[in-house]
Amino acid sequence: MKLIIGWRLVSAPLLVSCILLTSCLSDTGKNRSTTLEADTGRGHDAGPGDLDASARDAQGISPPHDALDSPDSTVAQDSGRDTSPKDDASADTHSPPDTAADATADAATSDTSDTAHTPDTSAPLPPEKPEFLSRHDTSALWVWADAETAHAFTTNRWNMAENLINFASAPHGSSAHAINRFYFEARTYSRDNIFDAMRPITYDPLLTPGEQAHLRAFNARAHAAGIAVEYLDGQAIWLASDANAQWPKQVCRDVVTFNKTTSLNAERLAGVHFDIEPHTVGGTRWDGHWWQDRLPGGYNAAWTQRWMDIMTSCRATLDAYAQETGHYMTLSLDLGADIAYYNKPLLSFLNAPDSPVDYIALMNYYDNTPNQNDQPSFFFGWHDGEAMTGGVEQNLALWTNTPLVFGVEVNPLPTEYHFMTFDEEGYNATFAVIDTLTAGYRRARVMGYAVHSWGGYIAMEP
Repeated sequence: MKLIIGWRLVSAPLLVSCILLTSCLSDTGKNRSTTLEADTGRGHDAGPGDLDASARDAQGISPPHDALDSPDSTVAQDSGRDTSPKDDASADTHSPPDTAADATADAATSDTSDTAHTPDTSAPLPPEKPEFLSRHDTSALWVWADAETAHAFTTNRWNMAENLINFASAPHGSSAHAINRFYFEARTYSRDNIFDAMRPITYDPLLTPGEQAHLRAFNARAHAAGIAVEYLDGQAIWLASDANAQWPKQVCRDVVTFNKTTSLNAERLAGVHFDIEPHTVGGTRWDGHWWQDRLPGGYNAAWTQRWMDIMTSCRATLDAYAQETGHYMTLSLDLGADIAYYNKPLLSFLNAPDSPVDYIALMNYYDNTPNQNDQPSFFFGWHDGEAMTGGVEQNLALWTNTPLVFGVEVNPLPTEYHFMTFDEEGYNATFAVIDTLTAGYRRARVMGYAVHSWGGYIAMEP
């Protein structure tokens, strides 16, 4: 059966020079597997060679090899990212997360007693949800990173943070398309063996005292430019076992721990943003398990339950934090553009009035070329061999309650996958589609758009 369930992004090194439009270089190769019956078309392109320190300083460029994508991106059995220890500025790599030790009761619970009582007016009222959730002007940017890149952002080394924020304030000179939200992979992990084992932490500004101040400074710098920062994290095998599923619950507790190091909301993370893509799992332990023992109209029953448990636990953790501090943190999730069509149990859970997520970021990765019905694919989806799936129109019909942000892919892809990205069309065509989305779909559930991802966006041509 040839069935496209979601996107498998493959990232290879992309050297982003100085994050200034006049000197951005890229050498990238990306790939996607689009069927369940074969992982075809995988490949890995070597990134540009390193420049020595004096050359970097002279040109004002950053040394990281890549503008990175989801940790579930893969080439063959490799993540598609730079896995060589010598290129990762993280000699002090932490031990892998001990998910068995973390399999403890969630930190936050609520009293659900129905006993009648007089309201305690002295107790603080829960904070209201942020206003942006009910507006239509979200313009986000995925900022994936390795250890060296994340550290350069948080410390503003080589002016990385300043240049990224300057670009985001007017991408390619267009202030009308200014970014107002980062999905930032601040804590980073090893990219080795990502489908068979939980990944060791390589840089941790959430819990490392000496690095927490740097992340607070990055958040404050972005906030001053009108950009909120959500913490970005994800690994496909979080759903593969009960032990693995404890880690993302701990992630939410760690983000809360970080936020409590300051009383200034400008220095805090604005939310937790997860990218969990079970359809990408390869490796030797769990390859294909997500499509076995399926729920009716859905994915693997145990994997789906863990997905729900993760989001429910994190919502409870963030709600307890909000009650304590008065600071509301959003919880959001990346999903494939066709998941609402093919995974009805998850749709029902996340689309419910009491959904644990504040919004969904749909990876609506199509360009605007006509589909088989001569309609623009970004808005009307494409035929995957079984059905017409994805696109703005279908998702608005299926997601009847939860607000949506529509992802726009701009990273370079191999020729056979050009229909998924606006890279070859250029940023003017990208702006035109964004403008059509934001002006023509100002409906209650359309919050805006998100661009994937920062390196590809910076390197785009007109």
